[in-house]
Amino acid sequence: MKLEPRCPNKVHGMTLDPNPNWTVKSLVLELNSLDLNINVSSTGRVFTKTQNRDVLKRKGFGGNDKAFVMRVTDEGVESDESDDEDVRRRSPVAGRRFSCTDLDASDSESLEDEREIKEAPLMVQAGLFGGLLIEEEYELQQVLKEEVRNKISALEMKMVSENTRSTAALSQVEKQRQARRDLDKKLDAQFRRKVAEALDNHLTAVQRDHAHRSQIEERKIQNDASIEEAKRKERALAEERAHQQKAKAEAEAAKQRAEEARKEALEDERRKAKEIAEKQAIESSQRIEKEKRGDGNIQAPKEDLHKHELQIGKRIKQITGTKDSVRLKASELVEILKDPLCPQSISIAMFAKKVVAHFQNTSTNFGGTVFACGQVIVHVASQVPLVMDILLAELHRACIYTVPKHVVFNKSTISSEAYRKMVGFREEDGKLESIDQYLERVECCMKLYGAIVQTEVDGITNPHGLKEGWAWLARLLNALPVNRCTAVALDAFLKMAGYALFRKYKWLFEKILNVISQDFVRALESRNDPKINPVILSIKNYIEGKQYLKKPEGWNLLGGLSSQQLIQEAETGFHGSQNYHRSNRWGY
Repeated sequence: MKLEPRCPNKVHGMTLDPNPNWTVKSLVLELNSLDLNINVSSTGRVFTKTQNRDVLKRKGFGGNDKAFVMRVTDEGVESDESDDEDVRRRSPVAGRRFSCTDLDASDSESLEDEREIKEAPLMVQAGLFGGLLIEEEYELQQVLKEEVRNKISALEMKMVSENTRSTAALSQVEKQRQARRDLDKKLDAQFRRKVAEALDNHLTAVQRDHAHRSQIEERKIQNDASIEEAKRKERALAEERAHQQKAKAEAEAAKQRAEEARKEALEDERRKAKEIAEKQAIESSQRIEKEKRGDGNIQAPKEDLHKHELQIGKRIKQITGTKDSVRLKASELVEILKDPLCPQSISIAMFAKKVVAHFQNTSTNFGGTVFACGQVIVHVASQVPLVMDILLAELHRACIYTVPKHVVFNKSTISSEAYRKMVGFREEDGKLESIDQYLERVECCMKLYGAIVQTEVDGITNPHGLKEGWAWLARLLNALPVNRCTAVALDAFLKMAGYALFRKYKWLFEKILNVISQDFVRALESRNDPKINPVILSIKNYIEGKQYLKKPEGWNLLGGLSSQQLIQEAETGFHGSQNYHRSNRWGY
């Protein structure tokens, strides 16, 4: 239902709510209040309650006191009056809600019952108490407004202070951020400076290393040029010698042709003797195999072993500085070592002892035979692998400096005589040899060791070659003390193996020689021992005179034997072979 009052929207400062939403109870209370405040009696239409319809208790309403909107319209008013009413209706009116809690309505009653309601005044005249209540309410509203204004101003001040504090904090954060940026820039600049310095140092080191390497290369080129020049001179001298030898060879050619026939005859005889010896060896081996099956063991009599040892020693003594002699003696020694009539281990031990004993003799001609003997040893070792190991062991036992090794003398723990026996002094007739005799044997053993180390044969690998010689030199200089014995050993080794070491290691070997000249020789000189002076002078002459550029005496083997040597070798080999096999014929 829409209710619109015919009275104005604003009366005495109070405005009617254009969209009221009231309950019946609140409407009645509001009308009574208006009647008391305005102090006027309403002459309009009255509303009189005749009976309680229990509107709120009806099932349709469910006891809900929710307000409702009611508007009253007058359809009988004419158009001009409706315009005035529209003008008055446009102005907002602040009205108060009223409720009609005492009014009950029933949906089952008819429209006629509503018309019978008695008319009652809508507004009742207000008294003194109502006016005071309104004033008190107005003052309370003013107080509340003042409190609200104070709280709003306090909140505004608080917000201003908070904004100020936030602004200060933001500015502080911005300053810290800017300081952090400046610090990062500073650290970055320092880091870049350090990187630049490190890069500059690295480039400087690289340039220095490049310059050092360039100097080394230039020095190497100069050394190579000097070596090439020396080789050229050597070739020129060799060519000149070749021309001279060619003239001599042409003179001797006729003589050699005459001897060829004799040589062929000797070869035939030797071949026949060899065939006979092989047959005898086969027969002996067959006989030995038969006896081995029966007994299971082979024991050679002492006299046969002695003859076997004599044959080995004879072949070693017959070695000369020629290629033919090397090939011949190597094949004969291999044949003897592989002879089934004697255990191979015993033969190898005999061979090692004979070689070391032969070259420990100071009267041996090292220049003519030691290099040839080195080639024979390498040839034999290629056919009998254990030969090199046993020979080196025998050599180490004869001379500890071939290891190299040095025993420190301590008076509190060992006597002088026991110490000398320990380092290898010989005892003859109850007397130990003198230091000079001992050093002569050390020199001989080191020359043999150097000759073995430097030996290189085409098609054959030396099991103890230049690599081991280089290691021996490094161990001697790094581990052994500087004294007369080590100086003698070093001098003998350099004279035998220095040329071959220089050919392989070039400037590295020269660097080792510089170390020897600067450190080893100076340490020898600081001992102030007149007995060492000959060794010091020998080492200095070898290094300063660059004797390592020259081939040692006997290094080049001659092409062949003379006719007299061939005859002697053939006769000795033939009779020796016959005697050897004849002596073992009845040995087992």
